[in-house]
Amino acid sequence: MEVGTWARLWFGRTNIGIWETSLAVEFGDTGRATEISRGVRTELIPSPSRQAEHYCDLGRALLTQKARRDEGLSLLLRAEHLAPQRVRTDVFVREAIADQIRVARRDAGGRELRGLAYRIGVAPVGTP
Repeated sequence: MEVGTWARLWFGRTNIGIWETSLAVEFGDTGRATEISRGVRTELIPSPSRQAEHYCDLGRALLTQKARRDEGLSLLLRAEHLAPQRVRTDVFVREAIADQIRVARRDAGGRELRGLAYRIGVAPVGTP
């Protein structure tokens, strides 16, 4: 079964893939996280909040890979669109964005990065 419906737990292959991705990110194995996520069909989960959680984890993983940083930011923005309350209060997303802001010069971060940082409260004063 790809996605179950009992008790809105969405148990099935898709949710297992989401959990495996999340665990890989938490263990710092971002390469494994991106590999696992290739087979995950997040759109099958009917919960926008659950989808957003997956995009947050995968986005955080991709932010650590310089070549895929823009893709990671795009996934975080997609997650914010689906469930802003989840993304804007997620301590791990906040820290990932704060790290990107610290590393990048003010203009090098890009408008999207600075906008998300401002909305979640990690932007320096005067940088909307």
